[in-house]
Amino acid sequence: MKATVFPFTRNVIVAIVFLYTIGFLIVFATVGLWEAMHRFVVEAVLLVLWLWVSHKLLGNTPTEDSSVKRPCMELVLGLIVLALFFAMLTLYFLGTSWLFWLDEVVIYGFPLIMFFALRYNTRAMGLSIAPPRAWLVVLVVAAIQFAIGFLTGYILPPGELSLSLGSAATGQASSSADVLAFFGRSLLIAAIPEELFFRVYLQPRLAHYLPLGWAILIQALLFSAFHLPSMILYHGYSWSLALAEILSINNGLIGGYIWSRTRSLPLLSVLHLFAYLRF
Repeated sequence: MKATVFPFTRNVIVAIVFLYTIGFLIVFATVGLWEAMHRFVVEAVLLVLWLWVSHKLLGNTPTEDSSVKRPCMELVLGLIVLALFFAMLTLYFLGTSWLFWLDEVVIYGFPLIMFFALRYNTRAMGLSIAPPRAWLVVLVVAAIQFAIGFLTGYILPPGELSLSLGSAATGQASSSADVLAFFGRSLLIAAIPEELFFRVYLQPRLAHYLPLGWAILIQALLFSAFHLPSMILYHGYSWSLALAEILSINNGLIGGYIWSRTRSLPLLSVLHLFAYLRF
């Protein structure tokens, strides 16, 4: 056991600022100022608050070293599976509907097969109970997300593309049962498998070769890029907007940071449900 330090060194922070600046400039040039403000300036403020609160509450949390048994093989296979899944997801959004369930089998099945085949313990699989303080972090992070969304509605004019993914999704619900069904479906087909693959499986393999802050950053970029097919083919984003959106990596950064402190998949899944959508 060891106490962990803040993983985002000066160089990592500079890289994050650079990515957000490029994203801001792309959206400003192709869509408009207020859309760029919402998607990158507000997101940057949100990220700073998220990481500050999380580090205040979890920064001294002792964690076990995440040893990887076959690091090169596991990382290479993980990246190959990610590329395969990306291709299948693209074909699904192009109309090959039967690939939906195969996608889910792949993103659930691959990490689990690797964990069981190499005899990892339950903590390495994320099957651990997070301490109460970690659950408090998730509550505060979600509250900050909703508070920032509420405040920016009064402080800033709406973006030129004002409808958020979260409000669009829940806006289709006509009853509390519909809302519960939305969150239940999101838990099973998005939150659990995505956290399992990107945070629980991929990030520790990247961290075997890279400092933790860089591993979290690269994992967050891969997680964001993974959503490119849905942004373009389902939500109708232009290529320029979708490529800029990839550079907004709040969700992957906070998920990766909290995973590094807690090793808890249930905690990450709840975080995914209540903090990743924007309303």
